[in-house]
Amino acid sequence: NAIKKINFDFKNKKVFILGAGGVVPSIIYAAMKMGSTEIIISNRTKEKAEKIKNIFDHIKLINWGEVPNFD
Repeated sequence: NAIKKINFDFKNKKVFILGAGGVVPSIIYAAMKMGSTEIIISNRTKEKAEKIKNIFDHIKLINWGEVPNFD
């Protein structure tokens, strides 16, 4: 709802999420529902990010410290 209030359009956007904490699955789900084309995650502990990838297999994981192109 907060994203909708600022009128940000997720359609065809690349989303970069830094971290893999408890709220991240909700963020991924919302970004997918709003039409993002790619979701990229980086986390200090790769195992934690991989657990999220097990839920959302289409997301991309990158190493901590890497900065991808994103919107």
